Amino acid sequence: QLSILLILLLIFTSQQFIRILARAADGSIPSSLIGQMMLLNIPYMGLLLLPISLFIAILFAHGRLYADSEMTVLRAIGVGPSYIMRISLVLALLTTVVATVNTMWLAPMAREKQSQLLDAAKADPLSIPLESGRFLSLDGGHLTAYVEDVQDSGRSLQRIFLLQRSPDPAEAAIIVAASGHLTNDAQGTP
Repeated sequence: QLSILLILLLIFTSQQFIRILARAADGSIPSSLIGQMMLLNIPYMGLLLLPISLFIAILFAHGRLYADSEMTVLRAIGVGPSYIMRISLVLALLTTVVATVNTMWLAPMAREKQSQLLDAAKADPLSIPLESGRFLSLDGGHLTAYVEDVQDSGRSLQRIFLLQRSPDPAEAAIIVAASGHLTNDAQGTP
């Protein structure tokens, strides 16, 4: 079961890695969070993969016992199918305990941590992947930014355009600047 679980985790993790890389490429998440997001997705994938790995493991093991005529030998020495099923139920019980802990505690905790990481990244303008000559939508589309030239690891900006949208026309704003600089204030917030 463990080998099947690891193989399934490898397959599903690689698919999830591609999705997270695509989100990082379009600027939805900072590239510095890719590893943490991958680790935090493993408990969520376990919700589906633990029962599937148990099912496939039991199928393989019982199929192998019958294919190699080992069940015939076991019956000949007095070990019946009910004994084999009891051993399988012990494995199923252990898997149920692990799946319950994962479902009730690990997966929700991992999802909450992911949400916290993403919220912290969205609130930190220094984590925004500013690229030269590209429009960037921020704050759920309420703010659009364009920077013609980004220098000094994203801290020095040249020819900046910001558009702040609002349902109230008095709160909408357009800001144009020849240059700008991202810094932290006294409290450490950008």
